[in-house]
This record gives sequence, C-alpha cells and structure tokens, in this order.
Amino acid sequence: MPNGVLSGAFIEEWLGEQTNTLHYYAAVRAVQGGSFQPERDTRPWLKFAFAAHHRQAQRVQRRYEWTVRLWNDLARLAGLLAAQGHATGRVYVLAGIASEIAEAAAAAARGPGRNPYS
Repeated sequence: MPNGVLSGAFIEEWLGEQTNTLHYYAAVRAVQGGSFQPERDTRPWLKFAFAAHHRQAQRVQRRYEWTVRLWNDLARLAGLLAAQGHATGRVYVLAGIASEIAEAAAAAARGPGRNPYS
C-alpha cells in the first residue's frame, strides 16, 4: 500500500465490537435499501466509514503513545537497575508483563460499544 493509504482491514478491530457492527449494517442498509441502487445517497455510508477510520486511528494513536511511555519508563528502570549493578536484561522480563498490561489498557480504552453517529 502506498504511504498514507489505509486498507479496509484497518477498521476491522473497531468493527468487531458488537455495537459498531450493528451500526455498520445499519449504514449499509440505509444506502442500499435492500439492493444495489446506484442513484441512492451514499452519504450515510461515507459518514460511517470516515468516522470509523478516524476512531480506529485515534485508538491506534493512543496505543502507540502508551507504548512509547511504557518503553521510556522501562528504559529508565533499566538504567536504575544497571546503576545498582543489576543486569539490564531484566527490562525484557518487565516488557513481557508490560505487554499484558498493554492488552488490558487497550481493552479499557475501547470501553463498551456506543453509537458515535446519533
């Protein structure tokens, strides 16, 4: 993919949440009306698709920022351990625990599904 171009798979995580999936199908129904009709207004679908990409991008950005903070904290901790004569390899043990924490943080950031379009 060229730089700056997102695939449809980018929003799959966001669409995988039950409420968002329901809103996806509602947007498709609003545009298709039960069958393909090219003269129908596509704005409800476009509004949904752009908002879904925006929300997923915000989620990825939060996760990225959290990960940067985490690794910076781990690097500081490794520095403290090294200054005390401990092996710096311990930071990798902490990183394993941190990935579990990151998963929990990602789940908390998603929160319960809600309709961002009403």
